[in-house]
Amino acid sequence: MADASPPPSPPVPTGRPRRWTVVALVVSVGLNLVILGLIAGAAMDHRRAETRPEPAAMARELGLGPYARALSPDRQLELGGKVAARARQNAGDRPPLRRELRAGLRNMLQELRSDDFDADRVAALLARQNGAIEVRRRSGQESLVEILSDMSPDERLAYADRLEQMLRRPLRPR
Repeated sequence: MADASPPPSPPVPTGRPRRWTVVALVVSVGLNLVILGLIAGAAMDHRRAETRPEPAAMARELGLGPYARALSPDRQLELGGKVAARARQNAGDRPPLRRELRAGLRNMLQELRSDDFDADRVAALLARQNGAIEVRRRSGQESLVEILSDMSPDERLAYADRLEQMLRRPLRPR
């Protein structure tokens, strides 16, 4: 019978790893960290955008248009804060505006797809949504008046100049 000895094991590398493997490992880890950083940054920016609306979006939502956009960035943030505080104060049992409008839109979709379409129910849905928007718009106007009242005469003049400059720009088609 033949000798059944195990095959020889492959040689085990000794000493330091090759230079290119260390470089490849460092580059790979670096790229992974960059990708993770980009993903985390995008997620944090997305959350921040949800909590603090852009001034242009806030101006549209409040129906203030150029009045809000002509405010300095600090005053725009102040306006957003005042409106948010008023919304929390006046909310009571009402859901936030966007959630309320989204629910109204869902109800509208159901009504539009219903076999027994009722124009009166549609009108009531639209009136309810309009009422919610009107409360928010009024809150924005009151907050804007407060901010304008708090401004010094020089600040109001600068605001008026920015507003006038905005009005001189040609209207962009939507």
